Amino acid sequence: MEDQDFKFLLQLFHHIMPHVDFLYAKLQKKNIDSVCDTILGHTRERFSFTNHLVSATLLQGDRFEEYKMAFPEDALRKP
Repeated sequence: MEDQDFKFLLQLFHHIMPHVDFLYAKLQKKNIDSVCDTILGHTRERFSFTNHLVSATLLQGDRFEEYKMAFPEDALRKP
């Protein structure tokens, strides 16, 4: 529990999992066509800018040492 990599991944999944749960719940519903249209619309809207690529840096292993000192909270926030 004291491993810094473990703490980093725990914090990362803490921020991501609510979104995964929401998406999973939506995809499990019977009216999947309208849900898929909604998801596609939100996805297009959400990724219509280029700043979304910042969150991909959270998964770069060579940056974990840097994130131990200061976690990049801005990468998880909406622009």
